[in-house]
Amino acid sequence: MTLKAIVWLTCVVFLSCDLIAEDDRYSEFTPQAKEYSQALNQEFATNALSEFPLPPVVKDAKISSTNYLISISFRNLPVQDILQYYSKWSGIKVEGEENISAKIDFAGERKFTIDEALRIIRRLLSDKGIALNQTSPSSVRVQKISK
Repeated sequence: MTLKAIVWLTCVVFLSCDLIAEDDRYSEFTPQAKEYSQALNQEFATNALSEFPLPPVVKDAKISSTNYLISISFRNLPVQDILQYYSKWSGIKVEGEENISAKIDFAGERKFTIDEALRIIRRLLSDKGIALNQTSPSSVRVQKISK
């Protein structure tokens, strides 16, 4: 097999894997959740995520906010689980989440930095009528907001 054939074959394999991954990304979503997720991904692609407010981050958070890229896929995930990610990535203690009962669907179409992921979580929560209000330099309180 020539080098040109190997390169072409490799490209075809990668392209087909991307198509499968894209189809699989929304396989368990309702049509409304798929549409919402795709619309947000389009918005994130055309508008800088830096326009969304960056939440407070504790300086010694375990994960560096710009050195890692992560995939985000929340499928019917309870808000409490999403808030655990928020707390882990930001180093901020989250209080009051036991009173919130909502689930979130979102599948990112690319990888995000931790800073971007925190902004996305704030946006997803806001869309569900949930706010994170800072109560101290190292904690936030979850509150329902009226839409």
